Amino acid sequence: MSKSIEQRSAKGSQASPGGSLRRQVEAVGTDLAESYTALLGSLSERPTGPQALSDLLGVTVVTASRLLRAIAQADPVAVVDQIPGAVPLRKVMKAAAANGAPAARQKAAAKAVDRFEALIRKNAGHRSSLNAMLTDWLPQGRREFEVRRRQAAYKAISELRGVSCDLDLATIAVHPSQEEGKADLLSIQGSFGLDRIRPDATVQFGTLRTPAEGSASHPVFDPAPAPLTLDGAGLSDGVASVRLDQFCSRAPAPIITKTFGRDIQYLLGETGFGPESSVDLVIAEVNRAELILEPAGDSARNPYFYQIAGTPSRAMLFDVLIHKDIYTDRDAKLLLYDTSNRGPAAAGSKERAVDLLRTTDELELLGTQPSRRRFTGFPRYLELLDHAFSKLGWSSEEFVGYRVQISYPLQGNQVCIAFGAKE
Repeated sequence: MSKSIEQRSAKGSQASPGGSLRRQVEAVGTDLAESYTALLGSLSERPTGPQALSDLLGVTVVTASRLLRAIAQADPVAVVDQIPGAVPLRKVMKAAAANGAPAARQKAAAKAVDRFEALIRKNAGHRSSLNAMLTDWLPQGRREFEVRRRQAAYKAISELRGVSCDLDLATIAVHPSQEEGKADLLSIQGSFGLDRIRPDATVQFGTLRTPAEGSASHPVFDPAPAPLTLDGAGLSDGVASVRLDQFCSRAPAPIITKTFGRDIQYLLGETGFGPESSVDLVIAEVNRAELILEPAGDSARNPYFYQIAGTPSRAMLFDVLIHKDIYTDRDAKLLLYDTSNRGPAAAGSKERAVDLLRTTDELELLGTQPSRRRFTGFPRYLELLDHAFSKLGWSSEEFVGYRVQISYPLQGNQVCIAFGAKE
């Protein structure tokens, strides 16, 4: 590795947070890359790839692959992030010595590994923490780091709660209402591959509240107007009225209800447990004249739509479909909030800025072409949208789509698609 690499990487590190640590990391990365490139270059045989290096030095293919990939990086921070640990590095060094590497090059490699160990010990304690620190300087590395950690969290939480889900789907469509100045909302929710890992696990889909003068047989989202089915009927029997079992790939989820005063809880009924007993649930409901359409202005009043991860899931798909005549004066953006302290946030509000989370996930603009809304994780998704829009008399081509896909979404994170005034 040449000095030019240090010069390029140091340019942006001086004024950044953690600049001193970054300079240390860059120095160690440079030493590791240069010393191990020289060490491997002095072997009696020139291995042409990971398998050849593994065979020559007697190390695992994984170690050989990580080493070759790391020392090929132009960014010394990426070298530190990707290189094997100190123990396998020393094994490579000793094997290289047995294959003709000069003592001077062994010594240089040994010093580089010592500096690597000292960097970890003094600044992070262990390698995993160091890699977490490096993610701020490696955008792609940060994304991979986050997905790996979220996957580990998903595995732990699903086992603790005794339930998991392949796909948590939420779709919201916004269409001009017959009532001037307002908009109708279509909400589609889907849980696919819902798997009760333990037979005693309780799975709750939500709670509805009946109005004070109402009854348990006519639940509504108090204080909002009562939701309707796609056919325009009221919810005569709770969630059963809005189920779309024809779009389930597995057995439709059995639902039981429990009433506590005005609250009605919807729970997963008996399913057995394990992957072969997994079930699906798809529901769709409509709220007429739900939104007041206002011109862009105060950021605290900007419209937003959100989904909060509940059941531990391998993937989340969140689509917002906006009629082309609505919010033409606004730009969409993705906001992610931590709800653990104060519950759901009003997206864009200054008082909840402290709860905003950094994310490497992105908001995707789908445009108006319906085919762009297809999703391989749910092959019948377009068919489901066509069914709902047809029932409502809406034209699919008149909606602009916005999408967020998240692998292993963390429970309690509020995923928002917010529409603010154009800058």
